[in-house]
Amino acid sequence: TPPPVSGSVTKALLACSPSHHRGSVFTPAVQSQTLSSSIEAKGDAETHSSGTMSDQSDAMKQFNELQNKFVETTQKAKHLTQTIMQREQDIRRSALTGTEMSGLPEDVGCYKGLGRSFVKEPMATIMTTLENTVKAATSEIESAKQQREYLQKTLTETEANIKELLQGNEALSRELLQNGYR
Repeated sequence: TPPPVSGSVTKALLACSPSHHRGSVFTPAVQSQTLSSSIEAKGDAETHSSGTMSDQSDAMKQFNELQNKFVETTQKAKHLTQTIMQREQDIRRSALTGTEMSGLPEDVGCYKGLGRSFVKEPMATIMTTLENTVKAATSEIESAKQQREYLQKTLTETEANIKELLQGNEALSRELLQNGYR
């Protein structure tokens, strides 16, 4: 039976995320190359004639691919979350502006910001623009939420694939633990 995986797979996957290694030269690609190089060097010295080196190398490549997919998907999900938050802020700002403007008489001069200047526009035009902003932001939020749900499913599947790979390959689990993955 394979040894139990110590720590969380998620921590191991995010261990080489660029946000965790600020100022370090170890990006996921560089770290993958370094790990592969060290495994190949150890493998040549220890298991050259047994043939398990190619299996281990393939497993390490598969692990690195899954790890990179996990990190990329996590970053995309975070970006979508930020987009949702920005659009919600746009909706609140437009709603507040519309509420404040609705109390004004129709003949009041309204100005719309345009770069560094302001342009006079009728109140109806500005209110229409605010309504369109709310509609566009709402549809973008719905789209982003659907994409985020899909990415969450992908993350779950990727993590399950990594766990399966680690549980099915004792040598890979040991090698990762020796190289500092927890």
